Amino acid sequence: PGTVYLIEPEIEEDGVVSLDTHGMDPVKVIRLSRALGARPTRTLVVGCEPKVILGGEDYDDMLMELSEPVSAAVEEAVKLVESLVTDNGPGGSAGSSTEREVKS
Repeated sequence: PGTVYLIEPEIEEDGVVSLDTHGMDPVKVIRLSRALGARPTRTLVVGCEPKVILGGEDYDDMLMELSEPVSAAVEEAVKLVESLVTDNGPGGSAGSSTEREVKS
């Protein structure tokens, strides 16, 4: 828990496009944007490994709060996003990593 990841997903071009406001995940959003004419040259996802905090016996009782390791990783994730914007924005250089673990 708390490990920050940088992922460059490979999303198939021919996937099904659907609009469901209660079930939009990143892949569906990217497919929808492509169907609407947006063609980003690169998609990067910054994520953090969660720690499951249970409020009871079932997963139905999972608490919706940041665990200590995840909370401690927020600043590092923000710095990573800022560096990606600087490096990959207009005039920046694009790398080619598919997935990279960022030590916290």
